Amino acid sequence: MGMSLMSQSELVDQVKRERRFRNRLIAYFKSLLGSWTATLGLIIVLVFFGTALFADFIAPYHPTQDDYTVGMPSFQPPFTIPEQQPFPFVFGTDWSGQDIFSRVIHGARSAVLAGTIAISVGLTGGILLGAISGYVGGSIDNILMRVVDAWMSIPSFFMLLIIVAALSEQPWNPAGKYTLLIAMFFVGFMGIPGYARIIRGSVLSVREMDFIDAARATGSSEARIIAKHVIPNVFPIILVYATMGIGGAIMSTAGLSFIGLGARPNQPDWGGDMNGARSIFFQYWWPMFFPGLAIFVVVLGFNLLGDWLRDVLDPRTRDV
Repeated sequence: MGMSLMSQSELVDQVKRERRFRNRLIAYFKSLLGSWTATLGLIIVLVFFGTALFADFIAPYHPTQDDYTVGMPSFQPPFTIPEQQPFPFVFGTDWSGQDIFSRVIHGARSAVLAGTIAISVGLTGGILLGAISGYVGGSIDNILMRVVDAWMSIPSFFMLLIIVAALSEQPWNPAGKYTLLIAMFFVGFMGIPGYARIIRGSVLSVREMDFIDAARATGSSEARIIAKHVIPNVFPIILVYATMGIGGAIMSTAGLSFIGLGARPNQPDWGGDMNGARSIFFQYWWPMFFPGLAIFVVVLGFNLLGDWLRDVLDPRTRDV
């Protein structure tokens, strides 16, 4: 009888938890729809990922087709309707006759890769350093935080320039084949100390809570407590900064490509396309303007969505 009553009680508790979770999701959804900036950010982010995923179907032309192969004219202004081609040049064409709209569409893939790799590297290192430093404390915390302080004092963009430029000339990287991947990795690497400090601050508050003491009392190891109890409870903070960090990673990688330390020549990439058109900007503005506009819109979308996530996930500011 006792087992039956206990099972029924557990079932009731599970139903209550599911109901609370469902109510919370509904509240978040209403909050999202109630904020036009958050809705706009979400739409931009979804369109961005959808564009990268279905670029082959969306782009009207091949991103590297030029006038030498199919007779596409150079420097056609936006919204030109060509005589011998099936689709209009929505963003015009560049110096080699490549359709800028198609290159912007395919350039979203490089941006997705940049954001994913950089955030993965930055958050992985930041979570490890921040969780260990904040949870263990003492001399280990002091040592790790002094390392982080020294790390943050390094001018990150200039260090990126040095590292990427040096590795671009290696024999295992012919013609800069892996330069863009190297840039993405080190953008994330230089972001580790910032994430580490943020996560450490959250862990310091979580480790003093009663459920951490209860986990210790049951004999859980410190590694298990960190992995199963500490990190899940700072996950909202991680999610917020990951969302906002993707935009920064895209912008940093595009900046490296803009100065020639990223994408290979003729590879669809927003920063690389801006680099190739900067010398003719005052004559032909559209080859540089539209890739730059794509960077602006995508970074804005991630920042708007990140601001909303911070408002609803931060206990001090959420109102849902």
